[in-house]
Amino acid sequence: MATVSTKSDRTTVIEALVRIRMADQVPPEPFETWLRDRPAVRGVWSLSGDCDYEIRLTTASLDELTAELRALRHQGVEQTNTCLLLREIF
Repeated sequence: MATVSTKSDRTTVIEALVRIRMADQVPPEPFETWLRDRPAVRGVWSLSGDCDYEIRLTTASLDELTAELRALRHQGVEQTNTCLLLREIF
């Protein structure tokens, strides 16, 4: 899931939830450490099922979001599913 919102100062914020499936044979520790150092990463969850992780990203533009998604591919991510957050309900 992903969200696009505008703060009261009119700054656009792009928020996204990205489900990630890692490539086979990629150890989790280096990837998790890499995520900790990414300023756009606001949360990381390990999942069971068809995906390995869900991460929450916050960027200032769609171009920055695209760059973050491309960077994930260089860390052994095989597949992503990205949703933009449209609005917070509660």
